[in-house]
Amino acid sequence: YDLGFQGAEWLNSIISEEMVRANRRVISCKLVERASVCAL
Repeated sequence: YDLGFQGAEWLNSIISEEMVRANRRVISCKLVERASVCAL
């Protein structure tokens, strides 16, 4: 198999995971009224 392609797929999956985590954090910040939670 193409190692470069495998590496790109792996990197994309990590980036996607981080984006999902970031989105969850933003959503939970919107749900919680205290700004201190968003500052974490």
